[in-house]
Amino acid sequence: MKCVNTAKWKWKVRAVERIVAVQIPILIHQAGDEIIRKAMQNLSGPQITPGIPGSERPEIGKMPVPRRGGMLAGSMKRMNIAYNAEMIYADENEAPYAKWVHWGTRRMKPRRFLQDVAKERAAALVNRWRYTLKKAVRKVGLA
Repeated sequence: MKCVNTAKWKWKVRAVERIVAVQIPILIHQAGDEIIRKAMQNLSGPQITPGIPGSERPEIGKMPVPRRGGMLAGSMKRMNIAYNAEMIYADENEAPYAKWVHWGTRRMKPRRFLQDVAKERAAALVNRWRYTLKKAVRKVGLA
C-alpha cells in the first residue's frame, strides 16, 4: 500500500484560506464604496426649484432621480453584516419616502437608484474579485 504525502497540499489550502480571509473584507468594502458612489450619481439629478412638477420640466420622473434637498442622497448608509457581507440601504428615518422612489407607486414609475447599480456592477465586481484573489495567491507562490 502506497502512502500519499499531503503535507504540502494542506499547507497550500491553509495559505489560500488565510489569503481569502484577508482579501474578502477589503474587496467587499471597495465594492460598497463603488455601489454607493454610483447610487449617489443616480441621486444627483438636475437641481430643480421646489414647486409642482409639470411639463415645463421633462426630466422629472427619469433617472437620475431629480434632487431638491439632498435628503435621499444623504440617507444612504452602509452596515457590516459579517466580515464578508455589507448592506447598503437608504435610512428610512432620514428619508421615509425612499422606498416609494425606489419601488414606485400606482402613479409613479420606480426609479431604482440602488438596485440598478448593484445589478449593473455585479459582473464587473465579481471579475475584479476573481482577478485580485488570483493575484494574491500567485504572489504567495501557490499557483
